[in-house]
Amino acid sequence: MRFAISLFALWVFFAPALLFAQSVYQQKIDSIEAILPCLQGKQRTEALANLCDCAYNLGDSLHEQKCWKQLLEEADQIGDTENAGRAYLSLMVCYFNFNNFDRLEAELPDALAYELKIGNLEYYYAGRNLLVDMYLLQDRNYSALQEMQAMYQDAQERGSIFGQAVSLYKIGLSYIQIYLEAEPALDALKRCLELFALTDNVSTQELDAYYDYCNVLYQIEQTAELQQALTRWKQRLDKANARSEKVDGSTLFMKYAYYYSEAIYPELLLGNKTRAAQYLDSMDRMVAHCPPTVQSLVLDTRENYFRSFGEYDSALVYNWKRIQWDDASGLSLLSTNEMRMRGNFFYLSQRYDSAAHCYYKYILLHDSVETGLNANLLNEFNTLFKVNELKAAQRLLYNQLLLLSIATALLATIVLLLVVYTRRLRKKNRSLYDVIQNDLRLIDARKRRHLAILKEEEQQYEELPRDVQIYNQLCLLMQEKQLFRDANCSSVLLSKELGTNRTYLAEAVKIHENGATVQEYINALRLEYAAQLLSSPSSWRIADIELMVGFNSRTTFYRLFKEKYGLSATEFRSIAEEKRKESNSTEA
Repeated sequence: MRFAISLFALWVFFAPALLFAQSVYQQKIDSIEAILPCLQGKQRTEALANLCDCAYNLGDSLHEQKCWKQLLEEADQIGDTENAGRAYLSLMVCYFNFNNFDRLEAELPDALAYELKIGNLEYYYAGRNLLVDMYLLQDRNYSALQEMQAMYQDAQERGSIFGQAVSLYKIGLSYIQIYLEAEPALDALKRCLELFALTDNVSTQELDAYYDYCNVLYQIEQTAELQQALTRWKQRLDKANARSEKVDGSTLFMKYAYYYSEAIYPELLLGNKTRAAQYLDSMDRMVAHCPPTVQSLVLDTRENYFRSFGEYDSALVYNWKRIQWDDASGLSLLSTNEMRMRGNFFYLSQRYDSAAHCYYKYILLHDSVETGLNANLLNEFNTLFKVNELKAAQRLLYNQLLLLSIATALLATIVLLLVVYTRRLRKKNRSLYDVIQNDLRLIDARKRRHLAILKEEEQQYEELPRDVQIYNQLCLLMQEKQLFRDANCSSVLLSKELGTNRTYLAEAVKIHENGATVQEYINALRLEYAAQLLSSPSSWRIADIELMVGFNSRTTFYRLFKEKYGLSATEFRSIAEEKRKESNSTEA
């Protein structure tokens, strides 16, 4: 009998209210559409925003999407970023509410980019919050956790209190939905509400966070803290509603419906049926102005209400309606939990056969859901693995291209520096070559004058000091016989040729050649002669010249030539050839 009375009361109360509400919203839509052609600019976008709100309350998905798209397009054209941003976010919410997840996932990145472009961080983080909700609803828990972490880090980097609060709200929910841990969930939710309180406006996300916070407190039966949270929630809700009525004249019926549904729970814990019934009536009055999507809240609240006071037949009615609602919405996990609750109600009613049947169905559904969850999780990990693998390959390619670019730039820089260095070195070498040639001419002229003087004053040798006599004889000998070209030329050979001893010879050379040894004196003459040969237009190879001037070691020749003139023999000959070509072209 109580079962029939409950069903009848529900129908009598809700049916006329819902029909009346739909009629009112349809009338508003008709009146707005009638005056739209006459409106322009800001007035037109405000009218379109009201039209969208009415379409939302009617629960017509296609009509609502059409309205939000029109508002987005026209608001964006006139630079009304507030309405454009709201329209874009509301369109994403519409996709979510009607399980159009493919379109939500495809279009959300563009929506988030647009919200960042217009500088509305609240809409931006609300959109990312929507993505987390979708992941959780689809049991893509790993993706949800990744997005929460990324959103929190992003909010910290941008210094957005709202973004941090929304992220903590979702983290708190994850502790309940994924890990089933109440204490860390309460801690995260409390921190998120403290951050929300620092913001000027009361957002939808804050009101939702209060609902979930109070729900967790009810589950662990913290009555005193639940009542305090409800008081703060009501204050923030009244503030948000006052702003909404001031801006566009709308009342936050749905948010009040959620508040009253939660305000019932401390009364249930305290056993205050009369007070709980009053809140239930308040919730029903709010629900009458809400879209059909709020019916799941009504069913849950009434189920808990009748369960708390032991009216299990009535609880079973709403339990069954909730199972049907979840099945129709594709929420298999929630439907499975409701089947377990149904078994509990039958058991408490001492209807053990029905309880056993429900538990059996629960086990089958639970196993099926677990299998599906595991399959979804494996698919998610497989997809993430492939995505990460692709990202790793892209990063590797990027790094390789970057390294190649750096190497190319470095090589080009080296080549450029080498060219510049070579040009400067060549210019310096040419200048050095000119200096060497000039020195060689001066040395040759000085030797010729010295030789002429020696020949003229040959009869006066005996009057000169011994070292001068020996040195002069040495110079004449080297000039006339060129003994230095003999590879075996040494102090022993020269002392014999001069009729003196090695000591006197070494002393004379040291005095008149600035401290040089006999071997250094011989090598200096060889190098001067080599420079003359290298400068001349001959076909001799450098190896031939090396032997012609008296060196029997190529290494020694190259080393001494480089030390004396600052140029290698090859560089010296190359510059000499260039000079001759330039001279010939000038003469021509």
